[in-house]
Amino acid sequence: MINIYAPINNLGYGVHANNMIKALTENGQELTLTTIGEVQLDYFFEIYAKTALQNKEKYSAKNPSVHIFHDEFSNAASGKPLLAFSIFETSQLKQASLKMVENGPSDVILTTTQAHADLLKNQKVSKPIEVVNEGIDDTIFNTIPVDKYIDTKKFTYLTVGKKEERKNTDSLIRTFCTTMKEKECALICHTFNPFINNQQDHPFKNLGCWTGVNVLKHGFEYKGFNGKAHTFSYKTCDILFTLPTLPTASMASLYHSANVGIQVSRGEGWDLPLTEMLACGLPVIATDCLGHSEYLPNTPDIQKNLIIPKKEMTIAFDNVWFKGDQGIWDVLDTEILKGKLEETFTNATLYESKCDPLADYMSQNYSWNAAAKQLIDVITKYKG
Repeated sequence: MINIYAPINNLGYGVHANNMIKALTENGQELTLTTIGEVQLDYFFEIYAKTALQNKEKYSAKNPSVHIFHDEFSNAASGKPLLAFSIFETSQLKQASLKMVENGPSDVILTTTQAHADLLKNQKVSKPIEVVNEGIDDTIFNTIPVDKYIDTKKFTYLTVGKKEERKNTDSLIRTFCTTMKEKECALICHTFNPFINNQQDHPFKNLGCWTGVNVLKHGFEYKGFNGKAHTFSYKTCDILFTLPTLPTASMASLYHSANVGIQVSRGEGWDLPLTEMLACGLPVIATDCLGHSEYLPNTPDIQKNLIIPKKEMTIAFDNVWFKGDQGIWDVLDTEILKGKLEETFTNATLYESKCDPLADYMSQNYSWNAAAKQLIDVITKYKG
């Protein structure tokens, strides 16, 4: 029996937990689940989460436990051994996290990539540190054709991840506006951030929840809402801002709506949307940042050619989540991004079909099944 402490929702830790619970169950592990925060069940994972919740009567603190949430709150968990994930996006843990990782009840620190493990060691974390990747579910994310969630009927780019400075959401939208608006193409932005609505209106009416860039000032005109997305157009160029209501099983249809993805973060714990796009055979213009650097360097050439290398770093600061006390993150070279946009559009025929070798690379190396096996091996190693 393995105890899981985690949120069950559609945010990062919740998605991580849902997939890990499913994969562990499919690998023959019996689980208990202690939920963190409000439960939001996705029907794709419902049976696995409910089974683990029903096993709560079998809970014992003498069993191994895994905490999948902010590491600074890992003192709420117990188990023998207790394994706690430390997932972060910059070069340095905040002090509350570092203190809890080092002095809290966890016996083993889990993290998602070797680069993260090295950063923890550099910060003098003395506990055992083990890498357990996140992954993809290739029953959903693959190159099997599905109906497009949005069919723009033109060459289409896609970015996925809630709007924030760390993900360079505004920079990429601004660069797209200035570089691509005279071309017949589209950008789908699945970037809704529920935490930043500051209006009395419904948040779905507040463009600021998707981007801080006023696309109207770039000449785009609002063309309306069709139940799936708000559309802005300039001549034959469109920008679409989607609703954040897609269940997991439908995300592949969103990824298959595009010819090329754009994921240009300053730093990531992993970046599930990027790995899911790649698993769908969708080449992605992507930064070689913390998180991404675990899996991008060995991808097929069609993907390698779209990597934006790390050239410069700066203090991690957005005055929201990052206040300058968590080390540094990457600076996006928007000139390189501009070049990749122009290059992919000019060579559009290369991206007409999904790339099977890219999808195979992800499914063979970074599946949730493989992640669950990694975790089982770590638990066995420290169980004693």
